[in-house]
Amino acid sequence: MAKPVALHVPVPYPTHFPFLPPFYNTPGVGHSATVYMNGLPVHRVGDTSDIHCIPGTVPPVCDVDIVIEGAFPTVICEGRLLAPVGAKTTGAFIAGPATTTVIVKD
Repeated sequence: MAKPVALHVPVPYPTHFPFLPPFYNTPGVGHSATVYMNGLPVHRVGDTSDIHCIPGTVPPVCDVDIVIEGAFPTVICEGRLLAPVGAKTTGAFIAGPATTTVIVKD
C-alpha cells in the first residue's frame, strides 16, 4: 500500500490522555536535521518527542513519545527507517502533515 511520508511541523501531535500533546521540535532527535521533503523535515523510527507532562501534577509526571513502528521497511533516512503518516508512537501516532509529492509503496 502506498503512503505519504510524515513531515515535521512545530505544532502539538496527538497524545495519550492525560498528558499534554507532545512536540517533536529538536532537530536530529525529533525529526531529521538534514532530509527535507516539500520543504519540511521528515520523521523516522526512533524520533523522540520533547518532554511533555500531565498538567497540575506535583511532582511533575512527564514522559516522551517515540516513533516505534509502521515505517517503510525499505526506505532508510540517516540510518533509520522513514516514517509514514500514521506511524505508531509510544503515545499515539504521527498525524501529519504528509508529503504532497512523495508517496512510498511498501
